[in-house]
Amino acid sequence: MKDLQELRKEIDEIDGQLIALFEKRMDTVLHVAEYKLAHDLPVLNAGREQQVIDKCIALLRNKDYSEAVTEWMNTTMSLSRGIQTRFLEEQKEKK
Repeated sequence: MKDLQELRKEIDEIDGQLIALFEKRMDTVLHVAEYKLAHDLPVLNAGREQQVIDKCIALLRNKDYSEAVTEWMNTTMSLSRGIQTRFLEEQKEKK
């Protein structure tokens, strides 16, 4: 069994990877917002969000994490919508 220091170091490394992926996701979210602006689409697409959650749950090897992944993705998508909304508001103010 690994000791607590080793486990914490492993978590720190995973957190670093998650932050890099989160930032990449949010950068992509801004590109989605640009597309939505150009095509006059709403920020919220509830059907798409449910597809994302379902896909993420399907990727789980341990289905015991399904509820946690649903909450995590709902939070992530809420943050994404916030970033898109702010971006779209800023673009409208520039006009």
